[in-house]
Amino acid sequence: MMFPFPKLWSDPEHDDAVARIDRHLADRTQRLSAGISVSSDFATVHGGLLITSGRGKYLRVNHVANAELQIPVSISNSFRQLLSESGSNIAPLAQAKSDLAEFQAQVAEQIKMKAGKYVDRLLTVAVNDPGCWSTDFDGQVFYSSLCDTNRLSEMCGLNVIDAFPARDLAVGGKGKLLEAMPLWLLFADRSPRVAKSYVAVIRFDSDTTVFLLPPSDGLDAEVPDIRCIHSPGIGFIRKLLATLGTQTDEIILDLAAHYVGGQRIPELIDFWSSQFDHSKQQSSHPFCSPNEMVWNEEELVAKTALFLKSNSYSVSAIVRSAIAFVVELIRTEIKHQAGVAATDRKHLDRIWISAEEETQAVIINQAQQTFKTSEIQTTTQLGLTNSKLSAVAAAIMGLMHVDQMASNIPWLTGANCLRTLGQLTPGRPSNWRQLVMDMADFQPPAMKLRDAI
Repeated sequence: MMFPFPKLWSDPEHDDAVARIDRHLADRTQRLSAGISVSSDFATVHGGLLITSGRGKYLRVNHVANAELQIPVSISNSFRQLLSESGSNIAPLAQAKSDLAEFQAQVAEQIKMKAGKYVDRLLTVAVNDPGCWSTDFDGQVFYSSLCDTNRLSEMCGLNVIDAFPARDLAVGGKGKLLEAMPLWLLFADRSPRVAKSYVAVIRFDSDTTVFLLPPSDGLDAEVPDIRCIHSPGIGFIRKLLATLGTQTDEIILDLAAHYVGGQRIPELIDFWSSQFDHSKQQSSHPFCSPNEMVWNEEELVAKTALFLKSNSYSVSAIVRSAIAFVVELIRTEIKHQAGVAATDRKHLDRIWISAEEETQAVIINQAQQTFKTSEIQTTTQLGLTNSKLSAVAAAIMGLMHVDQMASNIPWLTGANCLRTLGQLTPGRPSNWRQLVMDMADFQPPAMKLRDAI
């Protein structure tokens, strides 16, 4: 299997980023693009500079450089407050978006500096932010991007692509799991003629999301049969410990110590597992997307608290058991569901784990115990934490927009058709003309008439 960023593993100039960029971009067929993501708590803006070859489904990432900027607490708090207030005034929200654009523009400038003398070849900057989500009385979901694209494009001069969930919502989707296709392009086995490795990407955050990525030799259908599994994550542990009256922040910061010092409690894991009865899952598809999984975090925490009242377990034992339960649940879901997508194969050849620094070590340890025959890799080996990976995924989605390629997976998002996602805002004239010429030179692949209508 070809690893992501294959040229980095044996690169004698691995520490010289400028030399790598020079070497890659000497080939005029390679493109330069950028992505920006805003963390869900509005604390950090992350940026990614990508050098890619190929187009559309044949896109390959050859190099990534990262940038980030901390958002002042006052700005973060204003966003959280505005989004928590129903029917908030548009004026303060517009001001907050304008303030956020200034920080995004600063990250864009960091990215441009990393591009060096090739900055004029930077096609787009794609933005992924938490967005403003609301639901009306009949359950219809609405989404609004928090990116002030006009201000951002004027400040950095680049073409800006944002609002990816909006188009998926317009065709009946839920606007979620849009990173599935970018992660497939980044991590799946796509070796020509010999692609056979089945890969999973586990993103361990407040919730845990697992993407099952099938191999492709380039000769199969246009849309890969990507599947998704959803399970509790660190948010479940936080809420459980808070309910039990524990100082949550201290526990999370010392999660590794509690995991190492705790004992695995089989009856506690069995109790949690009993709450995830596969027969209760009501889904027309053999794989359940996060929006279809029949479980509620608050309900699970409440039931666990009642169960623990009649048992005396240490905090370390609860943490150890919770981590073991989450990874074991993933293995169980793969056993029940992944065989369909992998032609009855229930074995994962490679697992990529994406987690923040304080949780990564314990997740890796538990995954190695649970998936004994799979090769375990971490995205931090590529310099990508969860937040940085979101910026890279945004950049890839921007390139898919440029290549006029659909990036929503209908059976994951719930959409009734494939659609090219994103809203394009022109940058300065020279940058805009370059993008128009690049899009005009590329002929997208043919698609089924049913999907084109």
